[in-house]
Amino acid sequence: GEHCAWYDDVDSCLSQISYYLKDEAERKRIQAEGEQFARRFHTYDQRIANLLEQSEFVNPVQR
Repeated sequence: GEHCAWYDDVDSCLSQISYYLKDEAERKRIQAEGEQFARRFHTYDQRIANLLEQSEFVNPVQR
């Protein structure tokens, strides 16, 4: 599914804005998918895991 609207330049941004302002159902669909995506892939646990996986990070607990 599509969870956000992408654009490449100002004109395509304005075009997207115009499109989504006219289509409430599509806005709500993307909002719901975006929220689901964020809750699934952008958690605190995932952020901390990413930090701990970095090679330059030294975890003092694992010494």
